[in-house]
Amino acid sequence: MQEVLIRALAVLASVDLRAEVAAIRQSALVIAGDRDTLVPIAAARWLAITLPNARFVPIVGAAHVPFLSHPDAFAAALDEFLDEREASC
Repeated sequence: MQEVLIRALAVLASVDLRAEVAAIRQSALVIAGDRDTLVPIAAARWLAITLPNARFVPIVGAAHVPFLSHPDAFAAALDEFLDEREASC
């Protein structure tokens, strides 16, 4: 298991797909904790701005796993996003 994780992290470190992001047309919800030190909130904000159909939801006080540390805020953001998607269909 550890070897698989090491190989996966090596791929992440060596592949840059930022130029491809704008081509993704699927609706997306980008949720980020404002205290995340692994993926800075600026990176999440960039992703949401660059994806053509994305919404950005920062979760105040959350770090890298807001679905664990702030489950109510995470669920509320997800519910709202999914409700809007359902209404637009």
